[in-house]
Amino acid sequence: MGYTADIKRELLSIPVKHACCRQMFVSGLLFGSEPTPYGELCVRFTDPDILDQTVLLLPAPYKKNFRTALKTVGKNVFSELILPSREASDRHQFLLDHPEEAITFTCSNCQSSFIRGVFVSCGSVTAPQQDSHLECRMDEVFADVFKEKLQEAGLSPGLIQRGRKTGVYLKNNAQIQDMLGLMGASRAEFEYINEKILRSLVKEDHQITNYEIGNMARAVEAAHREIMAIEHLKALGRFSSLPDPIRYSANLRLEHPELSLKALAQLHTPPISSSGLSHRMRVIMQMGQLLGD
Repeated sequence: MGYTADIKRELLSIPVKHACCRQMFVSGLLFGSEPTPYGELCVRFTDPDILDQTVLLLPAPYKKNFRTALKTVGKNVFSELILPSREASDRHQFLLDHPEEAITFTCSNCQSSFIRGVFVSCGSVTAPQQDSHLECRMDEVFADVFKEKLQEAGLSPGLIQRGRKTGVYLKNNAQIQDMLGLMGASRAEFEYINEKILRSLVKEDHQITNYEIGNMARAVEAAHREIMAIEHLKALGRFSSLPDPIRYSANLRLEHPELSLKALAQLHTPPISSSGLSHRMRVIMQMGQLLGD
């Protein structure tokens, strides 16, 4: 679970600024919860620090009188977050009774917050070097709703029965990459992109040197920084104020995060030089850094 835990830490480090997004994050979190015999709700984590990070994102009413516990299941020890508040139980029941009404995306970040909450509470994913598999396990009624929400986001999930739980899964590398990006796990998304590039080159029987691998890794890292700067400008509402040519290049970068600067430049209509595109990206990076400060 080490790779999954790292992704959850990354997701939980993303600030949730709006009340509507916090509500969607909590709703997603409750998709993976289980009622206790005492009418409380329990969310189980593999790492205590992930539990601690999750608590920090909960609205005050939901963490009223919360407590933690350790639970041993076979050879595994889990950290449990127990939510006894009336607000948590009422929200859980509302999600069960009226899922379509309960899961509504008020702003552009609500969808990401909801999917992030589901993954944090009950998701797992393999490392990109392994066979691709991402899965979230929950009660069947929630699995049907979650599958529908992922389909609305352009993904093609499947369902599988796992004992009392139903798994909502993705097996395709590109689909997992898209979901990681949708949640905001940009580091993991680029690891999948990098692995996809390396596999495609090996499949084509290219002779890859360590030097070439290093160049590819640096190109992916540069594209990652560019996309982070673009997303930062969008979050601040400053993206629309960019000059049209720079905004055009930025949108192409978002659509093609796996491409080198040279390949991305050739996609422009009309094509531009690599140095010209590099200049545009530097402007974006400088603006993102300036506004970040």
